Amino acid sequence: FDIYFSLPGTGATPPVDPVGDDDLASLIGAATASVDMALFDFDRQNVIDAVLAARSRGVSVRMVGDGDNIAEAGYQQMQAAGVPMVLRPPSSNIMHNKFVVVEGRYVWTGSTNVTDNDFVRNNNNALLLESAEMATAYTGEFDEMFVGQRFGGAKTRVASSNTTTINGTNVEYYFGPHDQLMSRVLAKLDTAQRSVRFMIFTFSRD
Repeated sequence: FDIYFSLPGTGATPPVDPVGDDDLASLIGAATASVDMALFDFDRQNVIDAVLAARSRGVSVRMVGDGDNIAEAGYQQMQAAGVPMVLRPPSSNIMHNKFVVVEGRYVWTGSTNVTDNDFVRNNNNALLLESAEMATAYTGEFDEMFVGQRFGGAKTRVASSNTTTINGTNVEYYFGPHDQLMSRVLAKLDTAQRSVRFMIFTFSRD
């Protein structure tokens, strides 16, 4: 596991240059077989450059994105390079994923869009996990959108289990909307005995 937090600073304090994007770019830079990306917003140039370099050296690169974001730099440069892309049709429920699967072995995910805004200006988190089992599950979710061209409620459940173990640590992972994410959150809240701490961008669910 690698865990990342952006450090945007407050007020006049300048942001701290993040390492999460550099590590993601390095991971993609080391790829020899495959890179699959499901990204909502995408304009972080060092990551874009790493993806384009991977494609130029023969790595299989695929992207799922959101049709409303087609004008963004990452989308435009992927299109120009001929990277195979499938986009969620505009004006339907958004494709809000932020995950990258590399070599069928590594999963990068979290709240962070691969953008200047999310790495430098906003508070975000990201995880990099090494797990072939999780990579398989995330690739299955990716293929629901890329191969099946199914988004939102049209997707089907792909993971036979939502749990795995990495280096003795139990890990749970879920995909919306078919894994009923709100019920998972509520179930965890119902177990609280002493404290609940949360950081949430949009908070409106009764």
